[in-house]
Amino acid sequence: MSTQSRRSLNPWELGAAAIFFALGAFMAFEGYGYGIGTITRIGPGFFPVSIGILLMLLSVAVGFEARYSLAKKPDIPRRISAVIVVGLVAFAALVTTAGLIPATFALVFISRFAEPGTNIRNSLILAAGVAFFAWLVFILGFNLPLKPFWW
Repeated sequence: MSTQSRRSLNPWELGAAAIFFALGAFMAFEGYGYGIGTITRIGPGFFPVSIGILLMLLSVAVGFEARYSLAKKPDIPRRISAVIVVGLVAFAALVTTAGLIPATFALVFISRFAEPGTNIRNSLILAAGVAFFAWLVFILGFNLPLKPFWW
């Protein structure tokens, strides 16, 4: 008897595939509402629909692969997940009220503490550098209508 016939569905990978499929379907559905456009004049919904469809196709491939996978449940410490979620929530709360630079700074600075033994000085330098880079790219480069600061 081959080892592949004794393997069963991996629920963790199958669950991840289902989540990504649902996310892709949501992206495609929402993007379609913006209008796809034509080949010569692509509409604002073309990119989200394309990415959503690609994500759904990728999730189907992961779902098929889950039939033969021996991967175990990922062992992700709760501290890491919690700190990163707090950083994302801080960014979401600050980006419209405090501006892009403070929000990005808070996101990077808080998220750095997901790694044990983080040096505060290095975290401050990294957060300042990423916030400056975000300002260069998104406000100066792409001309997005975001305020750099609250004033």
